[in-house]
Amino acid sequence: MKTFFLSVVLLFLILLSSSGCIKSGKTFEGFFYADSTSTQLDLFVDNQFKGRLPILATRFSPQNDTILKNAIHLTLKGGRHTIQAKDDQGEVLCSGSITFNLNSTKSSGSSGRQSISLVNQTFICRLSD
Repeated sequence: MKTFFLSVVLLFLILLSSSGCIKSGKTFEGFFYADSTSTQLDLFVDNQFKGRLPILATRFSPQNDTILKNAIHLTLKGGRHTIQAKDDQGEVLCSGSITFNLNSTKSSGSSGRQSISLVNQTFICRLSD
């Protein structure tokens, strides 16, 4: 009886702790670009260079064809990802993170401006200094 009770408590704790788990196996289609007021910026995701951000002056929407055709397209797995935009001298002008959890998606920024919009498993990310 004592073993059964401990097993039930352990199972409950595992289920409780997994409520915020990473969306394992899920991927998210991301489209990154710079705001029309920005200088030329290079995109880094998880400290890896991904390319020069296109500067787009367009409506902020995950269904916007201009963004989907011209932005840097990346596939990201569930979990936390650091996002940085650097100028030509390597100075970080925009910095933040995106986290995909089981029940939510969140972002935070520490410098510059970062706007994110997610629909289903497709998101856009607009960065500016």
